Amino acid sequence: MTIKVNCKSADTLPIDRILEFQGDLKKLTKKNRDKLQKSIERHGFIAPIFVWDNQGDYMIIDGHQRLATLLYMRQKGWDIPMLPVDYIEADSEQDARDKLLHITSQYGEFDIGTLESWVSGLDSLSDSLRFTDEELTIGIVGDDDYGEEFSLPDGDKEPFQQMTFTLADAQAEYIKERLADAKRQIDFDHMDCYGNENGNGNALYCLIKGVVDEPG
Repeated sequence: MTIKVNCKSADTLPIDRILEFQGDLKKLTKKNRDKLQKSIERHGFIAPIFVWDNQGDYMIIDGHQRLATLLYMRQKGWDIPMLPVDYIEADSEQDARDKLLHITSQYGEFDIGTLESWVSGLDSLSDSLRFTDEELTIGIVGDDDYGEEFSLPDGDKEPFQQMTFTLADAQAEYIKERLADAKRQIDFDHMDCYGNENGNGNALYCLIKGVVDEPG
């Protein structure tokens, strides 16, 4: 099993010459590693890795998750080709760290309408793309291809609607706290008045109806 390289770059390097640099700055869960692996299997390597040439030590600036996934795939028997790299100039390790943060920062946000039109007609996206919890998921996966994170538990009543919201971090944290308050105050397991067995859905409904006490 060999991974295809489907991009052009300034240079290529063997995987063992590309060195980890960011440490524990970001985490790669098994679930997201599996998504990334499926993407690599399907599309090959479609963008170069950014590296800093630190006197012959090639420190990775952007592409850490791909590197980790490729190392995992090699353990599973995949042949890893020479990897495409582009060079980032840096005066020092601190300068390289600063540039790593700038490169990996995400400033743009999806426009819901435009994203839906982009993915319209494309198949099987959900198993190889990763979106944050606050980003749009409706329209990206088909009715029979939601996957675990989009599934409602068995016993939910039909019809139902699935809704996705975009929130600032502070707003999201507050809502999570309020949902937890609702679940502590109301015993949903022994009530049959909210239409389905989805805890978050019932808790949100109760919050909006005003039947949950404010904290404090």
